[in-house]
Amino acid sequence: MLPTFLIIGAQKSGTTTLYRDLLTQPGVYFPYHKEPTMLAHDRILTPEGLTEYEALFANAKPGDARGDASTGYAKIPRFTNVPQRAHKVLGPSIQLLYLLREPVSRIVSHHHHEITNKPVPPTVDEFIIADHTAIPFSKYAFQAKAWLECFDADKLHVLLLDEYVKDRRGEVERLGPILGYSPDPELVDPQSKFNTAEGRSSDRGWAMRIRRTRPYERLRPLLPVTTRDRLRRIFTPKAPPPPPPPSEACVEKLLHELEDDHRELATIIGRPYPIWDPDRVRERYEQLRRASQRPT
Repeated sequence: MLPTFLIIGAQKSGTTTLYRDLLTQPGVYFPYHKEPTMLAHDRILTPEGLTEYEALFANAKPGDARGDASTGYAKIPRFTNVPQRAHKVLGPSIQLLYLLREPVSRIVSHHHHEITNKPVPPTVDEFIIADHTAIPFSKYAFQAKAWLECFDADKLHVLLLDEYVKDRRGEVERLGPILGYSPDPELVDPQSKFNTAEGRSSDRGWAMRIRRTRPYERLRPLLPVTTRDRLRRIFTPKAPPPPPPPSEACVEKLLHELEDDHRELATIIGRPYPIWDPDRVRERYEQLRRASQRPT
């Protein structure tokens, strides 16, 4: 068996929350590893790669809605030709979920994630210059069009994070007929939070080395996801404090560079422009800069 739907991204846009909410639903199956990202590589087109991919879904029941939640699937230019591989391997009927966050905030969270896990420039202003993926990952129309070249528009379902978090149970209920499961929205805990940048555990250090050992890899699929969460909270170090908010010039640069894509996205998904008010974005980061300058 293979997936019947994909959560393709965007990175740092609430995909873990969507994945965990769907995981509560009877008749929904995900592999134990949230982001297999196997469609991002040509190996999936080999008999060996396809066998590995199918093995991830071997424990699904007949008729389950089977999901692959890999944010790497909307990460051009890091990964290319993912839609073409998906179409070839999974066929034209696969359902695609694309969860989007206000794009400047996504970049800020992307930076915090990177600075938690590896050496990167200490400020967002420097990060967007040094990392050539930061801005393209927030060009949602650009990423979506790659999928629309291979799949009909009715297969791409765009969700907005700010709307999703306001009505998680309702969204899970609405997705039932699309993905092919019988929804039970009361199973979703709307107060639960997953993989938030603030206070999240770092993936560095001895705990990560243990998690990458063969014994743990064998044990991990047998552990309930809540148990894995608890072990990670206990044994991994806390993330460093968030870096300073982007400067006013950085916010203006990002708004300018993302504007055309933002307009195109509104057309693609049939929403009025702007989807996210740029003045509210400016105000948010102005408030954060003021708060960061106050004496503690």
